[in-house]
Amino acid sequence: AETILFAAQTGLVGGSIEDATGKDVDPIYPFDLSVERVKATVKAAKSLDFHFMLTARAENFLCGKPDLADTIRRLEAYAEAGADVLFAPGLTTKEQIEAVVKAVAP
Repeated sequence: AETILFAAQTGLVGGSIEDATGKDVDPIYPFDLSVERVKATVKAAKSLDFHFMLTARAENFLCGKPDLADTIRRLEAYAEAGADVLFAPGLTTKEQIEAVVKAVAP
């Protein structure tokens, strides 16, 4: 959340939050913590006096956890939390992309 506020102060109008930890042993934050992080970031973005475009990323496929069901679960929760854009980088098949789009499309 602080990073979004600092980014906005420098003139940025958008940014993203990932659920990757950066740790090889445990590469993805637990689901509940990931959702709380997105909620906090959305709250920070909405506190600004201009629209800050927030992307929430489900990093499973980039971090060695190709779990489509968990990726969709996370993206649905991030949408519910108020993220403007949802992104699941690393999907490799048309079927995976279709499943994600069908799950999160309005």
